[in-house]
Amino acid sequence: MFVQISLFCFIFATCSAGISHYPHPQNKYDVDYYAYPKYQFKYGVNDPYTGDKKSQYETRDGDKVKGSYQVHDPDGTLRTVTYTADDHTGFVAKVDKAGTAIHPQPYHKIDATSYSKTGHPSYH
Repeated sequence: MFVQISLFCFIFATCSAGISHYPHPQNKYDVDYYAYPKYQFKYGVNDPYTGDKKSQYETRDGDKVKGSYQVHDPDGTLRTVTYTADDHTGFVAKVDKAGTAIHPQPYHKIDATSYSKTGHPSYH
């Protein structure tokens, strides 16, 4: 009986001990979530193949953001949006549109009943 109790205690102690790991270095990074936000960026796209033309500029100093972007619309006009955002007034945008819109002529479908078949098909 002593052997059985000893064996049970040994198995219980072994199972409850867990697996031991070698110590490894801990990577700890201090992230300052309250850093003063300040940035400035701009970019532009001018693709003659697709006709995609646009640009953007933005600055931030603390809680004040200022910026603008321009987009060449498919109708030929240039849309410029200038915006500001802060804690006092929120997001305020001003949209200007320059140029004259050019719209394509409307498409009129040809009536299929007016088509008349002439001659025989020609083969090459």
